Amino acid sequence: MATTQSDIARRANVSRSLVAQVLTGSPRTRTTDETRHRILQAAKELGYRPNAAARSLRKGRTNMIGVVTPLHPHLFTMPYFVQVIGGVLDASMQTGQTMALFDGNVWAPDDPDRLIFLDGRCDGLIVIAALEIQGLTQGLQCANIPFVAVNSGETPADMSSIDIDNFQTGQIATQHLLELGHRRIAFFYDGQERLFTHQRLEGYKAALAVGGVPFDERLVFGRRPLCSPFENAKRAAALLPEVTALFGATDRVALEAIQGLREAGVQVPTQISVVGVNGEFDGEVSVPALTTVSQRLEALGVEAARMLFDMIAAPNVAPRKVNWPVELILRKSTAYLTDGKRAGLREFVD
Repeated sequence: MATTQSDIARRANVSRSLVAQVLTGSPRTRTTDETRHRILQAAKELGYRPNAAARSLRKGRTNMIGVVTPLHPHLFTMPYFVQVIGGVLDASMQTGQTMALFDGNVWAPDDPDRLIFLDGRCDGLIVIAALEIQGLTQGLQCANIPFVAVNSGETPADMSSIDIDNFQTGQIATQHLLELGHRRIAFFYDGQERLFTHQRLEGYKAALAVGGVPFDERLVFGRRPLCSPFENAKRAAALLPEVTALFGATDRVALEAIQGLREAGVQVPTQISVVGVNGEFDGEVSVPALTTVSQRLEALGVEAARMLFDMIAAPNVAPRKVNWPVELILRKSTAYLTDGKRAGLREFVD
């Protein structure tokens, strides 16, 4: 038979109400340290385990949060999502919460206009790249469900969010390459016109301008249809030795580009330096290890979860906008340009 708070009260020779206050950490508890110790010791000796379901019913909560991602067939092969979700899960476990994952399937199967979250299954949600899921944020706001948008770009003022400054991130990556002596720097993305890609491209342009380097549209790879970073890297290899550095809009893009360069017989960083963005664990173990502007993805997930927990505990709290800091992580994929100035850009070789 399960141990109850009444059993603990009898063992510790105190009232049941005092046991409840001590075990829940109530700030209204008035007792001595000795009595508190006696209650906790009795609970330990009797093997007491709190009834999470009953506690949730008393609080009107499920003790479950949801994480929503865009629909992607290979979600768990993408380190960005795995690391952010891992941070959310860690924070949830530390606070006794459970976590549900919704990979873009947010509308009820029997009613395409109704969010599945309206059945009360989650106390709140963390939504990654929220603006990529049509109608989601509006539906959550109308339903008054607490949620935090993660890396969703320019969200409305009345929406809690945590995001990096993508413009600044583009500046940091490009400035690093400029400081190494590079002047002909290619910008790579995966062809998908996302807001963060545009912002990082604008940061790249701004850093070039500060460094006195003219922007060259021909060094932006990704706008040609059906060309992956892998294929574009093989095209860019034909521009060596004029092009000496490559900035990938994400780590995934940068790592694909390195593979393409390797297939074209180009060595990184001996012939071309490569930098990415995100700080994904794949970059730590790649050959060469990838220099990156890191978001500290697990920590970002933890902070997003804490923001959501605060919103659930205090429903009327004002929306928060967190500008998440980034840091340049130096590894083996970038190096100083040591062989002097380069000539002008040659024409593409198809």
